[in-house]
Amino acid sequence: MIIIADIHLGKVNDSILIDGEPSQTVDIRKRLDAIQARARLTQQALVIAGAIFNKMNPTTQIMSVFFSWLSSCNRNGIKVYLLAGNHDGGVDWTSTVMMQNVDLPNVFVTLSPGMVAVQETHSDGMTYNRMVLMWPHIPATHQEFAEQGHGSVSNWVASLQPDAEFIVTHGMLDLDYSNDIFFEAGNAMKIDPSAFKKLKLMVLGH
Repeated sequence: MIIIADIHLGKVNDSILIDGEPSQTVDIRKRLDAIQARARLTQQALVIAGAIFNKMNPTTQIMSVFFSWLSSCNRNGIKVYLLAGNHDGGVDWTSTVMMQNVDLPNVFVTLSPGMVAVQETHSDGMTYNRMVLMWPHIPATHQEFAEQGHGSVSNWVASLQPDAEFIVTHGMLDLDYSNDIFFEAGNAMKIDPSAFKKLKLMVLGH
């Protein structure tokens, strides 16, 4: 399993144009192609832990770049698991829902915390499933609901999946980013690993 995060497609602050395309977009696309090649060579699945896009409403061109890459992964037999980040869709995950509805059998989208069987076929020809708690970003507008009766979002997620051993999430440890209002971050994704008693590995992107 190859896990990456924070691609931020569409961030072009310091770009120059290369054949009419922002240099940062060109660079990110090359990096994605290299990651895809690695996944194909090693027969691993890809997990993208949020912040796929840099803003809630990516341009059609930027969406097309990512859809084209997902299609290429499909042709190469690579499974891609996506979870929403705070830059991907504010309160409704519009861009992530669009990916959920794309007609690609290799793409799996997670919009709420839950266990996902990440499937990989190894060199021995056997297919293996690793159960992973995929925990996408929860908007601040949903935080109160998640905290009801549990005290924190981490405790709420742990109450849903108390036996989680492997977690991929889009949050941060012990960080106060309550001023990050535009991206609906609040403190909803302030992660407390101690809530998960059987935890072996947690991977975070933000």
